[in-house]
Amino acid sequence: MFQLTSFEGKFQLNGEEVFLRAGEYHYFRVDPDFWERDLRLLKDEGILNVVSTYVPWIFHELSEGDFDFVGRTHSRRNLLRFLALCRELSLPVIFRPGPFIYSEYRGFGIPLWVGEQYPEVVVRKADGSYDQTDWYYNISLNHPVYLRLVRNWYQQLATVCGDYFDDPIICFQLDNETGLMYNFNVGRIDFNEYTVQAFQEWLQDIFGSPQTLSVFCCESYLSFDEFEPPRDGLNIAQSMLWQAFFEDWVVEFITNLKEMAIDLGITVLFSINEQGNFYNPSNPVKKSPLATLYGFNVSLKTTQADDVTLDIPFGNSIIPSLFKGYLQPRVQPLFAAEMGCGWFDPRTTVSNESTIQLMMGALAHGAKGICLYVVRDGEDIEGNRYEYHSLLDRESNKLPRFSAVQGVQEFISSLGEELTSSVEIYDEIAYGTYAMNHRILPGDFEKDGRPPINPLKILILLSTYGIYAVLLASGYNPKPISLELTSLAELQQFKTVFLHNRGAIIKDDYDKLVSYVKRGGHIITGPNYPVMDEFGDPLNTEELYPAVISREIVYGSRASLFKRLLDSVRFSLWKYRLRNYNRYCLYHLEQTEFLNRLRSWVPQGPFARSSSGRRVKIDYLSREFTWQKEEVEAVLLIDDKPIGYRYHLRKGSNTVLGTPLGARYLVNPFYEFSENIRKETRGFVQDLLEKNGVQKTFDSDVEIEIVGRYYQGDDKRSLLLFLLNRGEQKQGSFKVLCPKKTRLPKNKPLFIDQLYSYLDSSVVEQETSLEQLQTDGLHFTIQKDDCLVLRLSSKKS
Repeated sequence: MFQLTSFEGKFQLNGEEVFLRAGEYHYFRVDPDFWERDLRLLKDEGILNVVSTYVPWIFHELSEGDFDFVGRTHSRRNLLRFLALCRELSLPVIFRPGPFIYSEYRGFGIPLWVGEQYPEVVVRKADGSYDQTDWYYNISLNHPVYLRLVRNWYQQLATVCGDYFDDPIICFQLDNETGLMYNFNVGRIDFNEYTVQAFQEWLQDIFGSPQTLSVFCCESYLSFDEFEPPRDGLNIAQSMLWQAFFEDWVVEFITNLKEMAIDLGITVLFSINEQGNFYNPSNPVKKSPLATLYGFNVSLKTTQADDVTLDIPFGNSIIPSLFKGYLQPRVQPLFAAEMGCGWFDPRTTVSNESTIQLMMGALAHGAKGICLYVVRDGEDIEGNRYEYHSLLDRESNKLPRFSAVQGVQEFISSLGEELTSSVEIYDEIAYGTYAMNHRILPGDFEKDGRPPINPLKILILLSTYGIYAVLLASGYNPKPISLELTSLAELQQFKTVFLHNRGAIIKDDYDKLVSYVKRGGHIITGPNYPVMDEFGDPLNTEELYPAVISREIVYGSRASLFKRLLDSVRFSLWKYRLRNYNRYCLYHLEQTEFLNRLRSWVPQGPFARSSSGRRVKIDYLSREFTWQKEEVEAVLLIDDKPIGYRYHLRKGSNTVLGTPLGARYLVNPFYEFSENIRKETRGFVQDLLEKNGVQKTFDSDVEIEIVGRYYQGDDKRSLLLFLLNRGEQKQGSFKVLCPKKTRLPKNKPLFIDQLYSYLDSSVVEQETSLEQLQTDGLHFTIQKDDCLVLRLSSKKS
C-alpha cells in the first residue's frame, strides 16, 4: 500500500519524506519477458524508486468497446501483469493514461476509430478540412462526444485496474502536455463547429453585447455568431481573444478529466505534465492549481551539433527555476515529470555530461523529484524503434549513461533530508515570468499573417530569457516569480525585478508595477514594453514607459531564409531513413527541424555602447527609442541611437532594454563565443544592478553558476554549494559577499566536503571560515561541463 502526498513543497510516501527518483518505462514497447529483469535491475542499482508509464488508449481499446488489458491479443497488452509485477517489486507507479500522450506514438495515444467513427470531434482547419494524417486525428478537446469516449476509457481503467490504485499506482496524470497540438496555430485551427460555438459563448460572457465586441475589435458585429476564430494573426484584438479563450478551453478540458476521474472513484494524487516552454495555449497561471503535482518537461540536447553539451546551455537551470515561479510553494513540489535521458533522433548524440547537467541544474534549484525519460529503449509492436540511448538498450544491456545517472542518484540518496529540506539562497532580485509573453503576436507571422510562424521569431521569443542566463553566469541568483501571482508587498522585498515583456499586461499588474517603482523599486524590462491588455485592447502605460519605439531592426532575416532552404534540402534526404526508423518520430522532427538548425547559428548584430563605455554585443534584434521627458537617460546605444534607457519615477526607476540581452547564452554556439564578449555583457548587467544597490551573495573570478542551499536540522547546520560549469575547464575562486545569507556560524572553522563531481573537479581547501570565505574565498578546478557540489559545515562528517 502506497500513498503519495505533498507537504511544505516536499513529497511524502506513506508519511515519510522522499525524493522521487522516477523513470519512464514503456511496457508497451518492451517484450514482457524483460519487464521483471529491467525493473529489478533499475531498482536494485539505485536508479529509481518509482516507475512512470504511459498507458496508451489506442493500444488497449482496439475498436470501440473491445478492450484488452490481459494480453489476449498481444502479450504486451497485459497491463495487469505489469502492475502486479510493480506491486511485487514494491515499485510505486505514476499512471499516465492520456487520453493524449504524444510520445511519438501512433494516434498520439488516441484510437484512430475515434476520428473515423466520430468525425464531428475532429479539429477543423480554416479551409474546413480535418486536421489529420493517416495515423492521427487532432481532436477538439471539450467536444461532448469525445468526453463521453474518454469517460468510457477512464471507466474501464477504474474498473479493471481498481485493485491497483494505491498499490502500486500512486498518481494519475491528466492528459499530457495539453495544448501542444495547438501551439503556433492561430489562423489555422480550430474551426470545429462545437469549438466555434463555445468561443462565441465565451465572448458573450466577456463582453455582454456584440456592440461592445465590435468597438473592441474595430469591426461591426450584429451578433456573436458572426465572430469566428481568426483566419490570420494580423488583427491583434481577435488574436489575443482567441488565445485567451483557448487557455480557458484547455483548463476546462483538464477540469473535465479530473472531475470525471473523481466521479469514477479514482482517489490517488492527480498530476499534470506541462510543456517546458509554456507556449499558448499553455497558461501555467491557470493550469497549475488544477493538480497537486504540476510537473515540467525538459530536453535540451536535440540538434545534430555533436560538439556541444546542451543546445540551450543555461536551460537546465532556467526552466526549473521559471517553473517554480508558478507553483504553490506550500503545496506543490518542484518535479521534472519528463527529463530527457537521451533523444530519439538517430542523428543526435547526447553526452553523459548533458544528462548530468540536466539533473544537477534541477537539483540545485530545488527539484524534489525527477523522472528520467526514458530509462529503456524499445520498439512498438509495429516495428517503430524508440531509442533514446538512455540507460538500457533494447536487449536490456546497460549503456554508458547508466553509471553516470547512477552516480547522481547515489548523491541524492546519500544526502536525503539535507537535500530535500535545504533552502535556496536568492539575491535581492527577482525574475518575473508572465504567461502572456508566450502568446503569438502579428509580428511573429510572415507578411500575410498566416501560419507557419517564422522560426527566427520563435527563437527571438525564447532568447528573451537570455538575461536570466547572464545573471546566473555573473554569480547572481534571482528568485523566480510569476508577476500575476505576486502581490505588491512581495515585490517590495526585492531591490530589482527583471521583466521580459512582449507587449501585453493585465492592467492590475501594470498598476502594481507603477506602485512598486514609486515606492523605491527598480524594474529592468525588455525587449519590449506593454502597450495593451490581455485581450489586445490599447493600454496607456506612459507613466512607466515614457519612450516609444522609433525603429526595429531584425538581424539575419535573409540568412535565416537561406538557411531554412538549405536545411530543407538536407532534411528531405534524411526523411526516408527516418520514416523507416520511426514514422511517428518523424512528425516531431518535421515540426522542430528548422528551429533546431537555427539554434546552431546566431545572427551577428552590431556592438552597442553602454553609458559606462562597455561594448555590448547585440543579437537577433534591436529597438531604437525616442522620448521627450527629461527624467530619461540612455544606457545603451548603437551609433548614438538609444536602444536602452533608464527612467526615474519618484523613488525608483525603470530600465528598458530594446534587445534580448544575452541571447547567445541560450544557443549552442555559446560554447564558441569569445570570453571578452561575454565578459562585457556580464559587466553591463552588473553595472545596472550596482546602480540599484544590489549585492550578489556569491562572486567568482570566472564565469560559473553558483547556487547555495542552506540546511538547518535538529543537530546540523550546513551550506550546500552547487557549481555548474558550461564550457571549457576553469580554474578560479569564489567568495561569499553576503555571509549572513549562508546561516553558517561566525568565528568557527568550517569543514569542506566534496559531495559530487562527475569528472574529478575539486576544491583546494579542506577547511575555512565564514570570514575567510568573504576575504580569500575558495579555490577550485572544475572540468569541462562538470558540476561540483560542496558541503560546508561546522561539524566534521
